[in-house]
Amino acid sequence: MTKTEVIQRLQKDLKIPRFQAYIEDKEYSEERVQTTKKDFEAYFTNYVSNVSADFEGVLENK
Repeated sequence: MTKTEVIQRLQKDLKIPRFQAYIEDKEYSEERVQTTKKDFEAYFTNYVSNVSADFEGVLENK
């Protein structure tokens, strides 16, 4: 799979139509695509969706 195909696949699989990321310009195996997808899902879970926990109580005091 090419870089463009990987991005298109991630847009579809992650249900993020405008998903863009830096992905190295090379050929990707199906296994690598699945690993990349899991990495992005873990990143989202750990750093994006839990952002409210990072600011818990801080935003209420302003």
